[in-house]
Amino acid sequence: MGKNVVVMTKRAIFREGVASLMGRAEGISILGKYASIKEFLSTANELLTDVLVMDTDMLDSECLEHLGLIKQLNPDLHIVFLTTSTDPNQVISAMKVGAGGYLSKDISEEDLVKAVTLVADGELVVSCPMVEEMISRFLFWVDKPELYAITEHVLSPREKEVLSLAAKGLRNKEIAEALFVSENTVKAHMRHAMEKLHTHSRQGAVSLLFRKIEFDTQDTGRNSAEVSY
Repeated sequence: MGKNVVVMTKRAIFREGVASLMGRAEGISILGKYASIKEFLSTANELLTDVLVMDTDMLDSECLEHLGLIKQLNPDLHIVFLTTSTDPNQVISAMKVGAGGYLSKDISEEDLVKAVTLVADGELVVSCPMVEEMISRFLFWVDKPELYAITEHVLSPREKEVLSLAAKGLRNKEIAEALFVSENTVKAHMRHAMEKLHTHSRQGAVSLLFRKIEFDTQDTGRNSAEVSY
């Protein structure tokens, strides 16, 4: 079954270009093209959308609030952000709303289509120049077990390792190779982590971790802007 994709950016030329190249891909239908989150919401297409491809330039507080509400109404919606930003805080904001993709605007047509397809299937895809900075910030917290008591359960060290590698965009096979374990073992750790976090996808698990990280850094008086690399 084809995927319904919505493209949302402020710039008309960029919006039309992305929609045009995505629309030529097999298995993808362009459901709509919008210049703002309010315009998107006015059509009621948020309930029919499989993947929302949008520009990080639109990530203001109002947009984040609306995206959170949309995700509640349509939990199966996947979000792919296109960016030129080098601000890791923007990555955290994107991950908090459950982004499945965070991609450079320099990405090729073939790779964009592939990434959107993977995200639609529940994978996490990160490909942009500042990815290492984002990952280093994420990994800074991996060694702090007190931050992982997100529910009454605590993630095991191996589950944290698996999630940290998933945050880099690694697939199960690649994670298995990095940790010198079988792919089935990785799947088991991922499944257990998702159960503990009460989420059904790796995107949701990573989103919850980023939410927890921000909460604990604020709670301890050390905000994310003070953690720099």
